[in-house]
Amino acid sequence: MKNVYICLLISLCWIAGACNDSEDTTPSMADKDRLEMLIDQSNTDIVDFKQKYGTYILYEFDNLLDFAYQFEEASAWRKAVITKLEKEDVPNAISFLKNNFLNCYTEHIIKEYFPRKLLLCSKIYGETLGVSIVNGQTYHSAVANMNSVTFAGLDRATLSGLTQAQKEDYLQQLHFIYLAGYVINARTHYFVDKVFYSYSSTLYNSLMDSNRTQAKDLSDEFFYEKGFFRPDNESDTYFGTSENDLIAYTKNLILMDQAMHDKIQHYELMENKMRLVALGLKNMGVQVEQINPLIADFLK
Repeated sequence: MKNVYICLLISLCWIAGACNDSEDTTPSMADKDRLEMLIDQSNTDIVDFKQKYGTYILYEFDNLLDFAYQFEEASAWRKAVITKLEKEDVPNAISFLKNNFLNCYTEHIIKEYFPRKLLLCSKIYGETLGVSIVNGQTYHSAVANMNSVTFAGLDRATLSGLTQAQKEDYLQQLHFIYLAGYVINARTHYFVDKVFYSYSSTLYNSLMDSNRTQAKDLSDEFFYEKGFFRPDNESDTYFGTSENDLIAYTKNLILMDQAMHDKIQHYELMENKMRLVALGLKNMGVQVEQINPLIADFLK
């Protein structure tokens, strides 16, 4: 189970319309007092990070108030089983994130676009929470909502068992959840030039074809020629929204392998859109080449 997080699909937790009438997206002073009690005052890295950027790094947290709060399917996420980190695991987890994840972002991004709470844990399991199934169980590498991003797999046993390739794959998954799940979906920060949307503006929310054919019955080429990636839901009959499009490109930019890289470059429209996403992230302050070296080819 050491490498369980590496071979999983990750779960992006949509939060549009997530709040009900009793939930306020503005953190209260009472919540601030609670977080001050939860933060590990003995860990200088955690304390310094909060003082400098305003983000609470927590490994002891409330599963409802910190993790499940304001997910779109909150009732399901409240049932998630979370394995917390042991205190002795935390220094290594913090060091791992500083040297491999946080170093890909400028101070401006961390200060302006990081969540109020960064939650660290060992495992996130939920039977009905996605498609990341291993041995009959559903695990998640990372999840994001309006007030927090949660990273799993940070216990010593998991981190020490990673090969270099697995480590790179795992980190790319964390970057995708942060950038797509939090920055785009939660914060609605669309960093890409508006030209990106103009390429496909007439197709957003439109039928894929007049026969209401489902995505599963259409070829990859059908989508690529129109500047889209195949939708995750194979029963879809409509092209997605402009936000869905940006998320799909961000996902494939971060997670692409050589085969996907070459396929994108084979289609001029997709290459143009991917270049705009790469440039948008770069201009925002993301060290994209460190996240995936293949991205460099879309910055030329």
